[in-house]
Amino acid sequence: MAFVERLTVYKDSLKVFQDYPLTGAGGGAWFNLYQQYQNNPYTVKQVHNFFLQYLNETGLIGFFALMVLLISVFVLYARQFFKQDHSERGTHQIFYIVAVSLLVHSVLDFEMSYAYLAALVFLCLGGMAASIGQPVPLLSSQHIAALNKGAFRLIYPSAVGILSLVIIFAAVRELQGNRYYAETMHMLTTQQDLAMDDVFRPLGAALHVSTEHPEYLNLKIQLLYQGYNQTKDARFEQQAKQYLAELDHSSPYDKQRLEFEYNQYVSEDKLDEALAVTERSLQQGIWGINASRGGPNWYTRAIALSYELGERARADRQPELQAKRWDRAEELYQTAVAKKESLKALPPGQLQGELFDIAPDMSLFVGQINFQRSNHERAAELFKQHVSDQTDDPLNRTLVRWYLAALQKQGKSDSAVYDAFVTKHPEEQEQIAKLVSDNS
Repeated sequence: MAFVERLTVYKDSLKVFQDYPLTGAGGGAWFNLYQQYQNNPYTVKQVHNFFLQYLNETGLIGFFALMVLLISVFVLYARQFFKQDHSERGTHQIFYIVAVSLLVHSVLDFEMSYAYLAALVFLCLGGMAASIGQPVPLLSSQHIAALNKGAFRLIYPSAVGILSLVIIFAAVRELQGNRYYAETMHMLTTQQDLAMDDVFRPLGAALHVSTEHPEYLNLKIQLLYQGYNQTKDARFEQQAKQYLAELDHSSPYDKQRLEFEYNQYVSEDKLDEALAVTERSLQQGIWGINASRGGPNWYTRAIALSYELGERARADRQPELQAKRWDRAEELYQTAVAKKESLKALPPGQLQGELFDIAPDMSLFVGQINFQRSNHERAAELFKQHVSDQTDDPLNRTLVRWYLAALQKQGKSDSAVYDAFVTKHPEEQEQIAKLVSDNS
């Protein structure tokens, strides 16, 4: 990652901190929230700066506690180091070298995101602290001696032992759940004509072990909706909604579940609910990037649904609802255009990230709205952006048809495009005339 790209990520991480200043947004804050704050549509799962990422997760309180720990250990170690003669200095110096190396490099990278490296750093801090050889200011030597006698001396090792057993038990259960999930995926990818119960058995075992794991829940939801679409058994739909509610509670920023919800609502023709999903997705990711790489942008989906719902409101003679839906489509389009323009201001050497562009169908829907509102000049401008001679493609063909109709409504023409179009598709001459007459 280039320096200018790192700088952009650092600035965006400070935006997260501004919204969660005191206690932070919790573990995994950057990964779950960065698409709400990003300057351009990059995909970066780590801040590439341990201290900024820690600030996002724990806020000022946690960051201050970490700084107190680090500064205390390093200052006390340095004081002890310079008091020692040369023969004593090398005993614990390796701990200092490793800790400093990892912490300094973590300012520009994400080593501390790896559990074993983070554990190594704190192990080294413990090694440095062990070399200090002086009591903690808050405890006198008498207090320390008292704590090392009788039952008190068993408290710390007992607590560590119990905690270790709990962690080992939890880790074994998580590993067991992962094996059940892997078994489910193996069945789905290698076997055909599977019974639903055969698939649900290992997946259910995985969910029993780890009830809030987003991957397990997403797979369960996907399979339940597939079962519902094939059988129309309402029980599958009801269970899918229950698991969706659980996923929404445990992982509210999970992107994959929005894809499932959207596709299901569209397949059931519940377009109002589908539009609500697109709005929620655009709140969680301001660039509308799909969770599936290369999938449709959420701006495109939201504009398409707003246009279609406006059309239905027009057919139902609900002018206020029609205006609301179409105004929202126009607003979303303008937002997308503004975001595309902002990418031109990226400094030299900084990559854009994911592809972000004004898709032809976005311009088509907003152009149709303007056409039906008698804003024919703007409609023609919107259509013209994507006019091409590749009119065998249905979308391109529709764009050219509406473009020529918008020109005719203004008393204008584009002879070159018109002649080539009607020569290749003679039936389009009638379609263009129909658009002009129907919207008179």
